Amino acid sequence: MLSLDEMIAKQLLHPNMDHFADQVIDSATLHLRHDIKSLSNDFGGALVQNHLFNTAAILLLEPLAMSIFRDPMGIKARFETKRKGVDAALALLALSKQQHVPVTIAIGWGKTLSFPENTWIGIEDHQARRMADFGQTNEVSMTKNMAEANTVPEGVGVFEAKRERVLLIGYPFLIMKDYR
Repeated sequence: MLSLDEMIAKQLLHPNMDHFADQVIDSATLHLRHDIKSLSNDFGGALVQNHLFNTAAILLLEPLAMSIFRDPMGIKARFETKRKGVDAALALLALSKQQHVPVTIAIGWGKTLSFPENTWIGIEDHQARRMADFGQTNEVSMTKNMAEANTVPEGVGVFEAKRERVLLIGYPFLIMKDYR
């Protein structure tokens, strides 16, 4: 049985996808998810706070992102370069700390296939979503493809995720923390 990543890869490489060639691009994909634990104390207040945070986050992302998609649990955005993806992730991390809104953030780099209605899919997109779904606050999870280039500013550290977290997610990934 194929994994979801293998199925996406097979579709992206399928000969019938040639007519979509102009819609398959390399891009950085960012996923932001609101921490579910924050909803347990004051559900209504947390929803309002999350909505306000999403609005501020979208305003922050608009100058950097190629496209932005808002969903009930967070935001998904796509960027032309790895550096824009890293800059956006770090800006969202700072906004989260400033506004005391716990979020998980993950980014990946790879081929994505665009669809109407501002949606897209790709292996790294799927991996970033999974890392955000199981991520931790106050850090950014990133795929190994995202971290290959020198995209991290001075004062920001990148290190491999602990084995326990890799087993939970299902593949190796990196953690980025801002020490500035």
